[in-house]
Amino acid sequence: MFFSVYSYANIFLCVVAGYFIDKIGARFSFVFFCGIMAIGHFVFYLSSIRRDYTMALIGRFIFGIGSECQQVTFFMICGIWFKQKELALATAFGVMSMKIGMSTADFMIPQLFKENHNVPDCLFIGMGFLFTSFLSACAYFIIDKHNEKQLEENRRRKTEAEEIFHLPDQNFTMDHIRSLSGYFWWISIFGFLNYCTFSPYYANYVALVQTRFEFSMQEAGKIVSLPIMLMTLFTPFFGWMSDKINRRGFFLSCGQLFIIFSHFFMASIKTKKDPLLPAIAVACNAVGYVCFVSSIYPTLTAVLNKGNLGFGIGLYTSFQNISYAVSPMAIGFIIDKTSDVGGGFYYVNIYCGILSVLAIFIIFCLTMYDKFNSIDQILNGGPFID
Repeated sequence: MFFSVYSYANIFLCVVAGYFIDKIGARFSFVFFCGIMAIGHFVFYLSSIRRDYTMALIGRFIFGIGSECQQVTFFMICGIWFKQKELALATAFGVMSMKIGMSTADFMIPQLFKENHNVPDCLFIGMGFLFTSFLSACAYFIIDKHNEKQLEENRRRKTEAEEIFHLPDQNFTMDHIRSLSGYFWWISIFGFLNYCTFSPYYANYVALVQTRFEFSMQEAGKIVSLPIMLMTLFTPFFGWMSDKINRRGFFLSCGQLFIIFSHFFMASIKTKKDPLLPAIAVACNAVGYVCFVSSIYPTLTAVLNKGNLGFGIGLYTSFQNISYAVSPMAIGFIIDKTSDVGGGFYYVNIYCGILSVLAIFIIFCLTMYDKFNSIDQILNGGPFID
């Protein structure tokens, strides 16, 4: 429930948030949504002290609003500041930072909980991370504001600044939706299927390894976090390769193959108490994830026009949050309907593997269509649009 309530409002709110960002600017929005995240986690932290379940749900709800809208803002900022030939690398650095933070938490929290068995202390660490995040957003606001003033020193730079910072002032109409291409809708479905496996699956990763392979929570935390952290360090390389190869469809398909392998390989493991095989599956999934994230947002910016960028990314994020709302319930249903919890996690791998196969079918067909029927060649090495 904690995971689902995180996503409920964002199914619709991210569309509005994207339009909101287009209207008031990414810079202020970034600071605002980082602040919302900090407030939401603070409420969640207080709920652990008071042992108030309703308050905890409210905190997660507020945190989810800030987190997903902040993500829309981040990728919009990348789309504004970086050219297409630089975008995958820039996105990859952002993803690397995010995954290092997640892996650090997966590694630290079980160790801390083992020491004192105190949930509020664990959540208080999150408060420190989010407060630092908010200060970083404020620093970005100041630096970006200063850079904008420098850009406006002469006429040519002023024109460039207006193009970058002041997107067309439009009221929302149905034309925003009608202007979205077929590429956008198929890429959104592809993303939806992937996110049905990513975050809900990652949320259960430690429990899956602990239950199926008979490790302690601390051992499972290390098995999950260390391979993900190691693969995360290579994220900029994957982003650079995506920019260098300039074939987004090929790169997304390769990443999808790693994801498919990871799920079916994890399902096939029978050995207990052997950390190597689960670690290989976790690492392969991490490789597929960074290939996916480093290429999906550059692909989105290529199929969206600049005046519709915030709305389009917001709508895509709504698809993502639909998956966050639906998939945890599906995974919970699979585990609940299986008498053996370890066996339930086996079927979770099968479920995620099937969704990943559907996803690679979609991106493969879309890439082939783009290759033989499209002038733009968005997924097959078409010219960069700077």
